[in-house]
Amino acid sequence: MALQSVQVMGADGTTYNVVGDVIGGVFYPIYKAGFGAVGANALVSAANPLPVVIPGLANPLPVSIPGLANPLPVSIPGLADPLPVSIPGLANPLPVQSQLVDEGGLAYGVKHISNKPRVSAMPYLYDIAEGNVAGHGEFGTFSERSAVVLAGADIWGGVAEAIPIPADAGEQLYVVSTSLNDDGTPGGSGARTVAVHYLDATGAEQEEIVTMEGTTPVALDEANVRFVNDFHVETVGDLRAAAGLITLYQSGDATRVYSQIRLGGTLDLSSQRMVPLGKTFYLVSWNATATDNKSVVIRLMVTARHGVLFPRIFFTKDSVYLYNNVYSHEFSIPIEIPALSIIKCYCKPVTAGAYVTTNWNGWIET
Repeated sequence: MALQSVQVMGADGTTYNVVGDVIGGVFYPIYKAGFGAVGANALVSAANPLPVVIPGLANPLPVSIPGLANPLPVSIPGLADPLPVSIPGLANPLPVQSQLVDEGGLAYGVKHISNKPRVSAMPYLYDIAEGNVAGHGEFGTFSERSAVVLAGADIWGGVAEAIPIPADAGEQLYVVSTSLNDDGTPGGSGARTVAVHYLDATGAEQEEIVTMEGTTPVALDEANVRFVNDFHVETVGDLRAAAGLITLYQSGDATRVYSQIRLGGTLDLSSQRMVPLGKTFYLVSWNATATDNKSVVIRLMVTARHGVLFPRIFFTKDSVYLYNNVYSHEFSIPIEIPALSIIKCYCKPVTAGAYVTTNWNGWIET
């Protein structure tokens, strides 16, 4: 190649030499590739490769092209490591490593078998049960009632036909047993301590552990219990259960029982629960049974409609007529039930004496 130079004049009158090659009487200028911002130029070399930009990506990618001594730098936003990239027109695709990253930008691996990803999709309710979903938890109960009277009754372990509800402002409650053996000091053979899960006057969830004193009533420390959501044995003696009938009742009226644990039992059997303050309950399913050769109507009832609270007004959400049979209903769309709503089950026999059981459950979330 016979190189020659010619002079050219810039706009400011300065003269520059331009080197080129003359081929067939035509002068071809020689150019060197470079890149950079306006007013700056970085010449391309093996040590300073040309950056590659892939359309549609906000930032340039790190790319390695087979046959080049040095790879072109490429980075993909949101990926911890460079991706394998294939550029059309190349005989071999570019090797790419990919990584998945979580919302915090941390990379995590994907288990595989012979490069086939292992997939295990866990149902949403399973994740809630395992504590994997923040602010979510199981909520529900099961209950039973024997010898249902003809007038009908709420389903629970107590005597009253309708399950009593404390005043919204809260009440002072006492715990007592019919047996001296339900005693924590000294330790008796029955229940020694019991746990009361309740809502305070605001509707917030609370728990109190009460040491039993046999047939002597023991007051809860909380003086304003608005609702009892659960009542169960916490520690026991050799009997592993209640030695007598343990009741949780209103101060000054031992007949107004809000919850109870039967002789030989470990927890209350009430169908009634209240959704705590700041929570929403999603009802997923409920079940009912009726035996003793008696026909009975069993209803699932809630003090809410279409996600709106109606204090102390119970609406039927589902109803079933049973005779020595079992009913199970899983709602195709979970029913939304707002905070401070009460859920319970009620039964009305055609002839008195039926034995019924129910349970309902779902999840609760903040």
